[in-house]
Amino acid sequence: MKIAVFLVAALVPCIASANGGGYLYGTASNGSLGLFQPKNAGQIEMLTEDLRIDLHIEHGHVEVEYTLRNPGKAVTAEIGFPCKAAAALIIDENNAKREEGETTPPLRNFAPELDGQKLEWRTFRDKVGQKDFPTPKLRGPDGPYRQVPFWYVFKLDFASGQTRKLRVSYDTNYFGITGSISDDAETTAETLTYLFSTAAVWKGPIKTGKVVVNAASVPADQVKFNLPKRFTRTGDSWTWEFKNFKPGLGDDLNIAVHPACAEFGRLLPGSKPAGDDAGEGSRANFTRIGKAWELSHHDYTATATSELPPTKIAGEEEETTYAAANVADGNPGTAWVEGAKGDGVGESITLALRVPRKVAFLGIRTGYCKGEDDSLYYKNGRVAEFGVSVNGAAPFTAAIPDERLTHHLYRIPLPAGIGEVKTIKLTIQKVYPGSKYEDTAVSDIELIAPLEKAPKIQPAR
Repeated sequence: MKIAVFLVAALVPCIASANGGGYLYGTASNGSLGLFQPKNAGQIEMLTEDLRIDLHIEHGHVEVEYTLRNPGKAVTAEIGFPCKAAAALIIDENNAKREEGETTPPLRNFAPELDGQKLEWRTFRDKVGQKDFPTPKLRGPDGPYRQVPFWYVFKLDFASGQTRKLRVSYDTNYFGITGSISDDAETTAETLTYLFSTAAVWKGPIKTGKVVVNAASVPADQVKFNLPKRFTRTGDSWTWEFKNFKPGLGDDLNIAVHPACAEFGRLLPGSKPAGDDAGEGSRANFTRIGKAWELSHHDYTATATSELPPTKIAGEEEETTYAAANVADGNPGTAWVEGAKGDGVGESITLALRVPRKVAFLGIRTGYCKGEDDSLYYKNGRVAEFGVSVNGAAPFTAAIPDERLTHHLYRIPLPAGIGEVKTIKLTIQKVYPGSKYEDTAVSDIELIAPLEKAPKIQPAR
């Protein structure tokens, strides 16, 4: 029996990123919003703002371009690009608390440019709420005090009457909180927030602007906006255009990319014992999303046309294996790696279900996802296209985005009306080449099916 552990953890460290600018301490329009103070931004006008947000499976990519004009005398403005970080709060079995993510700014690939030239930037760690810096009590008409723990700070030089283009791009993870007891877990919706309110420090309103949000590799139907009436949807994209916009706290954009869910790890009904695990059937996850339920599992055996031989890695006691069976362990740190010459095109992996079942989706985590960063992932090849054959039928092509995943899977829908599934063969048709190795890897393959009615879930023990 597992020890009951309550866990509250940020899945990802950054919940908000936003307009360049800042908040003025104690202003009536925004309340008291931190110790970072922008300088001379109130002299500069924002003529245009063009914002694009691409929603990937585990991160959002943000690109924003501003047209800024200085109608007054020559000036240097110092502004901050905010990131509202969330430290992971963990309560373990000894009721000990610790915070993580306190000092590292979470935006990745942050790149500001002024008129096409890269800008130097620094990070500022806000001290409000920490020792000797109590949270102010002020409250503005649009909402309460809002702390932004991290600011990316840079300077903008303007001659008198000059108009300049500022462009900023970065990647940000989504924010969600998971609480768990033993095999049961609940996760809040995973969100991306863009703070329009930081633009209130510029001179006057934003004259014109356009926001485009694209569901790049997530299902568009599961994306939800806190201000849906502002957007017009076309296919997998949403657009909002505005004029003379003076933003407040109520204008900040919050996008729920993945819905809230509850997961229950249990034995898979009707499964057969596997390997040496006598008396234990295969494990499964029963997941509740709203009122709908689905079942996911790895109740199959996996064989491949080739496997990279095991290797001994310096500093590790045991050999690292690359067997086909690794796709069934649910661990992103292990992988099947094909062992043929070249990039692996034509190699295949076959899943034989221990018990024939209905399967609606394959959950795929391609590439070698071991480690804390992307280095191994991009050094090895990743599958760009699979040919998928179910029960020996003619294969169909499934394209896969090139994204390193650690807690989500990319879903490949199987054809409707196929009945119970006995075998699934996946043949590599196209590859994203590795920067160092020709080997192509797949870390996880999960079988997923919706449930027609809610299962009877016994409490975790």
